[in-house]
Amino acid sequence: MKRAKQTLGLFLFYLVSVSVSNVGLFAGSASAATFTVTSTGDNHDPQPGDGSCGWPKSSPFYAIYSAVYPCTLRAAIEEVNAQRPGTGPHTINFSIGFGNQTISGVSLPYLMQPVVIDGGTQPVFVRNNLVLTVAPCSSVGHPCIQLNGNGWLGSVLTLSAGNSTVRWLAIYNYYDDGISVTSDNDLIEANYIGTDTSGVPGPWQKTGVAVTALPGYSAANTVIRNNLISGNERGGVLLFGSGVRNNQLLGNFIGTTVDGSAALLPSSLDCNNNNPTTGVFIGRGASNNMIGANVISGNCDGVVIDATGLTDPYSSTTALRTFNQVLGNRIGTDATGWNPVPNRLHGVLINN
Repeated sequence: MKRAKQTLGLFLFYLVSVSVSNVGLFAGSASAATFTVTSTGDNHDPQPGDGSCGWPKSSPFYAIYSAVYPCTLRAAIEEVNAQRPGTGPHTINFSIGFGNQTISGVSLPYLMQPVVIDGGTQPVFVRNNLVLTVAPCSSVGHPCIQLNGNGWLGSVLTLSAGNSTVRWLAIYNYYDDGISVTSDNDLIEANYIGTDTSGVPGPWQKTGVAVTALPGYSAANTVIRNNLISGNERGGVLLFGSGVRNNQLLGNFIGTTVDGSAALLPSSLDCNNNNPTTGVFIGRGASNNMIGANVISGNCDGVVIDATGLTDPYSSTTALRTFNQVLGNRIGTDATGWNPVPNRLHGVLINN
């Protein structure tokens, strides 16, 4: 625990001078609701929109049905999605017993309303000298709530509303994406994406975080910071599409163990196929994204910026200029910068 806590804070000093465009995410709303997950189950909410996650406490039958319809993560998301448009950001907290807990299931509902999902609120016991006290999980420096996707063909979490936050979760054992972002102004921080709470990768992961936009739509101004994104077969972070712009990837460990000392390989790593594992892939016209102060090591390719087949709108003879920036990263080294943790093919590869 101590090592993990030190690791998550390792790059905080890099971020002091970085301007984060969506700090307003933390501003609350008078019409925001809070739901607290109390069960590791995967039950639906019995009546989304009634303001209660699980069976309502006001019901005279609460003692009978509360065990059948507890507040699960699925039920909490269903309640958030049923809130009035224009409200939020709403909040989903956790209080499932104490310590590490596993929520197993299939792909969760898309997040259609702004929400903060905060796994750091899960209570844990901590020792203060000889006294055990209860503290939030965020105080121990690693996630306590882990989402096991059970190899589901889909994304575990999909941020579709914008202005949402996902923090202090471990997400693993998914077949497609750990987190899919298709909206603007989101924040993804302090998560383990591709591993469980102890930093051990699951067997199925394809992509850790995928930020994508359909033609005519945007996925912009999202910050992905201070996460462990490792053990993913296809890649750590995907920024893909012309509407994907002005996103920031800061202070993450991508492709390494939780302490940044060695590579953390997916269950299947083949650097000779057509889609080798890439730490960060920027493609299909994604522009003005900043990749800064990350450790990107142990992959096939560290960073790939690909504009193959795209022409600049101002010059038919010039390859598309995307203005992405790769600044101040440790690529192919450990977290200290002194020891090699090589990417097997390229550190940074630019195709146009």
